[in-house]
Amino acid sequence: DAVTRVSFGHLAMPLATGVNNTAFGNSALQNLTTGTNNTAVGMYALRSLTTGVSNTAVGYSALRGATGSRNTAVGYDAMEQNTTGSDNTAIGLSASRYNTTGSQNTAVGSGALEFNTSSDNTAVGYQALQNNTSGALNTAVGSRCMPNNNVGSRNAAMGYLAMEMNLTGSRNCAMGASASRDNATGSYNVSFGKDALRSNLTSYNTAGGMASAISVT
Repeated sequence: DAVTRVSFGHLAMPLATGVNNTAFGNSALQNLTTGTNNTAVGMYALRSLTTGVSNTAVGYSALRGATGSRNTAVGYDAMEQNTTGSDNTAIGLSASRYNTTGSQNTAVGSGALEFNTSSDNTAVGYQALQNNTSGALNTAVGSRCMPNNNVGSRNAAMGYLAMEMNLTGSRNCAMGASASRDNATGSYNVSFGKDALRSNLTSYNTAGGMASAISVT
């Protein structure tokens, strides 16, 4: 039979007419109607979804508010507040928890992109880009990499605590543990190496090598 729906749990998928949906857990896919190819495992997982397609939610409240499509969330409260955002991936405790309309984001790690509301960001690591809100097109790889970035955009950072204090700076590139760590508002900086440009606060600087320009402010 082409019509496949599997549910287990109180109020799990009681209204669905769409095909290829699976719900396990209290209120999982509770409001689904015509949506197809969705999988919800965990209490309240994908609870608000009605017509969205190809979503996967695993964990308590994962994608709880989602109405969009093609999202994947794995973890407690992962993408809990997402509404119309689509094509997002969140893996980890509270990963992309408060994203609502942002799309094409990837968050892997506990707290990664937790407060994000924009699009096209990639965060891999514990609390990577955790406080990002409207910043877009950022890439952060490493534990607490760019955790305080707020509105800065088009930044690329790799390494433990790389660009840790960045708030509004944009178009920066930092690679190495604590590279450009103290920069908050500076833009167009390039730092390569552990502690490179660590104390810098301004723009248009380039440093290559371990601890290069470490004291420049």
